[in-house]
Amino acid sequence: MHGLHNLRHLRRFFVLAALIGMLMLTACSGADGRTIGQAPSHGTELTPSQQADADEMDNPAQDAGEHAQDPEQPTTEAGQDEHEGTPPEEPNPQEDEHMDREADALEAIRTRYDITDPASIAVLVNKTYGLPEDYEPDDLVKVDIPFVYQDDSVHSLRQVAADALVEMFAAAKEDGIELAGVSGYRSYAIQKMLYEKYAARDGQEAADKYSARPGHSEHMTGLAMDVAELSGRCAARNCFADTEEAKWLAEHAHEFGFIIRYPLGKEEITGYQYEPWHLRYVGVELAQILYENDWTMEEFFLPESVNAVNMNG
Repeated sequence: MHGLHNLRHLRRFFVLAALIGMLMLTACSGADGRTIGQAPSHGTELTPSQQADADEMDNPAQDAGEHAQDPEQPTTEAGQDEHEGTPPEEPNPQEDEHMDREADALEAIRTRYDITDPASIAVLVNKTYGLPEDYEPDDLVKVDIPFVYQDDSVHSLRQVAADALVEMFAAAKEDGIELAGVSGYRSYAIQKMLYEKYAARDGQEAADKYSARPGHSEHMTGLAMDVAELSGRCAARNCFADTEEAKWLAEHAHEFGFIIRYPLGKEEITGYQYEPWHLRYVGVELAQILYENDWTMEEFFLPESVNAVNMNG
């Protein structure tokens, strides 16, 4: 009996040991039922997270500087123009007709002015076009404005320009801008004296950039006036460009028939340096056209010559 009893205890011991061994093997297995390091069998179904891990192991990450192409981004073959096949813009007959009408209107205005007649308000005076040595306007009047200098030999303008200048000075004063005249009409003799003085002082090449030779000065037309601020501190000097007076003139002079005759950036066209103080009367109609189109008199009346200058420049 004791032998049989011991045999039963021994059998229970072996069963218990076997169960403990199985439990230990289970603890050493992965969550998917495989031993650590053991590849899954082909029949094993992976969870989504396990599949992602497996894909990452099979497809190493790209370098930080490389980016996968956006599938929605259109691609073009090498050498293919992505704009190839875009139809050209069709001509707009209405727009062309409008431009033609504008060109015709400007041409009609252009032909109304005589740029070679000294008595014309549109007379063109520059390094090429000049005035007769004995020319003097027959309607010169003293301009009723304050002047920087008391030499009244240069205080005159033609009547139409004088009236417009007085009106402009009054409008400027209403805006808090006080202007003064510097130099108006100059005779051939006065211009000759000034030019020779400047050429002797600075050399002819330098003088030609800021002073006209006798017979080629706009001041001789009686339609040009140099202006300054009331104090005259920057009279006919570059510092005038930075004054409130110069800014007001640049914005409003055309409303009274005046233009800045030698504007900035047009030196190759006019032949003279920038002079924000040099006003030329051409009448309201022409001044408005030149102002709106940023043209000089040369650009409006002699476009072909200006184009030649630009090409050579």
